[in-house]
Amino acid sequence: MRLRNLFIIPILILLTGCASLTPPSQPSTLTVEPTLTVVPSPTLAPTPDYASWPGVYFGGFQAGRDVEQQLGQKFAIQLYYHQWDSPFSAGAFSGNMENGWITESTWEYKATLTGVDDPYALQPLKAVADGKKDDYIREFARDAGAFGQPLFLRWGHEMNGDWYIWSGTKNGGAVPDKYGDPLKPDGPELFVDAYRHIYAIFQEEKATNVLWVWCPNILMEGKLGEAWNEIGN
Repeated sequence: MRLRNLFIIPILILLTGCASLTPPSQPSTLTVEPTLTVVPSPTLAPTPDYASWPGVYFGGFQAGRDVEQQLGQKFAIQLYYHQWDSPFSAGAFSGNMENGWITESTWEYKATLTGVDDPYALQPLKAVADGKKDDYIREFARDAGAFGQPLFLRWGHEMNGDWYIWSGTKNGGAVPDKYGDPLKPDGPELFVDAYRHIYAIFQEEKATNVLWVWCPNILMEGKLGEAWNEIGN
């Protein structure tokens, strides 16, 4: 114990900037306590400066102020799920905004089965890419733009898995010659075209307060790891 205290003394002197070369008469023991840094949400504004936002933001899902207090950390983002064909609802976004949170909306496509003769019934990506959902998308974009505050929009998440109807696997997969470029696998090509189509409509409607989230799944070795479906290809 005595040797440890003698070792601490010169470190303390260096940390004080050598203000005194005389060690204290009774060496003290250093106590290190954990600290929590609270990172505030970006400032909300009608025309936010997104370029000033780089960084890592702390988010939650169905976690409110009580969880913030338990963690000692302020949320910047709250995740929210929005079903396709439902209109834009500013209520959920406004409520989060009042708490200082920006909403990340997961916009989940749902197939609309209109009959056995509908060629798009089980082709959601082609329906979007071919403009069959434009009226709905355009109305949603107008309302999102009118909201005027920043929000994150996550459309078609985990597209490189096989569990959602908008996945490349369920929309042509590795087959290369049924859509678009005959040298590219149809599944990923259709997804990219559908995503770009939705984005273009939002730009036309001046919904520039929407920030776009590209959310692939991290593939595990041996599962869905075909080269055509790797996210880097």
